[in-house]
Amino acid sequence: MAYTFSAVQEQDFLAGTSKIYRLINGFDDYGNKCARIYGNLRTLFGDPLYETENNEDLYSYCIAAVSDTGNTVYLNVYSGPTGPAIGGTAGKEPLQAAQALASYINSALPSDYECQSYYLDGPCVLRMGVQNGTPFYEESALELSPEEFQQLYNRIYHLDQ
Repeated sequence: MAYTFSAVQEQDFLAGTSKIYRLINGFDDYGNKCARIYGNLRTLFGDPLYETENNEDLYSYCIAAVSDTGNTVYLNVYSGPTGPAIGGTAGKEPLQAAQALASYINSALPSDYECQSYYLDGPCVLRMGVQNGTPFYEESALELSPEEFQQLYNRIYHLDQ
């Protein structure tokens, strides 16, 4: 089945979705693959619904996948605790749409960008992006005082509001 894809600027369609397809298998060159996928998404769909400093909730896109029969499936392309993935509802058609979307994403050329996020279990700071079509991924230790760590934790988990 063939699909066309477009970004939707509403999260309401994502209620009740969970991971149905992973965008990276294995850990070979994992960081650069994460960076490339986000660059590909930016090429295809522009800015995400949101981008955060929390590496376990880095970005999210709501994608409408319209089949050649006219059915619409809403998918969530996101980077979460297990990396880039596609979420949706359970079932054959969402899985088929997710597989087609993964192929579409992987066929794109990445846009240049740069972002920084934090993985607090490390703790570490991650800098990734694409420069002149080449993905990069850098991880470094996060050295903060206990007070600075608490401030960062509160900020990325929205506890300082």
